Amino acid sequence: MKKKKSKRYEYIFVISFISFFVLIIGTLIIELYIGFKFVKYFWFAILINGWITNELHKKYKQYSEVSK
Repeated sequence: MKKKKSKRYEYIFVISFISFFVLIIGTLIIELYIGFKFVKYFWFAILINGWITNELHKKYKQYSEVSK
């Protein structure tokens, strides 16, 4: 059961990690295109995604250490 949870958190963490970089690259492209009008909204979304990624990484580490 713990091994299955660890694997699930690993998949969620990887998806969150990839989406973090997609958000950063997308934000840079959009900011350059529209002239930095909505910067604070994009950076707020990046900060929230970074926080979620960090929390998922903690959960993944917790379950991966328990399953060993």
